[in-house]
Amino acid sequence: MPAVSQKRAEGIAVRFLEQYHPTNTIESAVMEDGVWIITAKIGLVDQQIRKIIIDGNSGRILSYADRKLVTDNYAIKQAQITSAVEKALVGIGFPVYENVVQKLYENHRCHLYDCYEHPEYLHEVIKEIFGDNHKDLVESIKTQLKENAEQKEIIDFLTVISK
Repeated sequence: MPAVSQKRAEGIAVRFLEQYHPTNTIESAVMEDGVWIITAKIGLVDQQIRKIIIDGNSGRILSYADRKLVTDNYAIKQAQITSAVEKALVGIGFPVYENVVQKLYENHRCHLYDCYEHPEYLHEVIKEIFGDNHKDLVESIKTQLKENAEQKEIIDFLTVISK
């Protein structure tokens, strides 16, 4: 059961949208793979669809799309993995998080969210920073992803960073 209820997720989406669009209406809220996918209409005359993806545990906005999307599995998986890695790193300490992010950029000109597509970059950086102790970090990431641990994309990501 997610820590963030549907009502709370909708409230988060409304507060976010109100910053940019004074008129908005929630059309749907669907829980999928541990994230809320909120669909909203904005505007009075020229109504448009917006999608907001919210982490079901923390309530953090993971993604925002300014166009109508079919549920984008890639974006959801990328957001889940990025969030899990962030939580695991910040759990060790914010300076560690900053160090990993900096090394990813220095070594590969990429950001944490790019590690979904290139987990070998994250593997290289955490092994460089932690040595053999990188396995403790990998276990923490696995714990964060436990709800989705049987999904192919998650398995593939964890396999690469576990080497």
